[in-house]
Amino acid sequence: SYKHQILEYSTLDLIETQNRVEIPVLARYYFFDKKKKPYLIAGGSANLTIGATGTAVRQDYVDSETQRQVSGPSIDITKQRNLLTYSAIGGFGIKFENIIGRSDLMLEVKYHYGLANVTKTSERASNLELVYDYGYVDSDYNLHY
Repeated sequence: SYKHQILEYSTLDLIETQNRVEIPVLARYYFFDKKKKPYLIAGGSANLTIGATGTAVRQDYVDSETQRQVSGPSIDITKQRNLLTYSAIGGFGIKFENIIGRSDLMLEVKYHYGLANVTKTSERASNLELVYDYGYVDSDYNLHY
């Protein structure tokens, strides 16, 4: 989600949706207990961008009583995104063994810290519809979740 005031007369709202495939490589370190095993997680992942689209709405304020809205269908912005990005992963969890019969239950929390810029800098302003209709040029950003 991106919100920005363009000069003094217009605001832009852009919602981007990305489809990505993530390939994580993780290591777990267990602190042994009898039935509960707490653990730490560390590792990284390679992230492959499959597609990206954006939906933009520009709201112009002509005067105090008149507004004009510019919007349209979703815009394909896949070529403005790097195909491959990387993330560092950290977290913790707990494993409960033999909860029901021989079944285990694991609860964990992980954080992914993006290490690579998602925006392809050479294509930053290549989408003329975004530039001229909405006044939008991509910024550099990493994904953290």
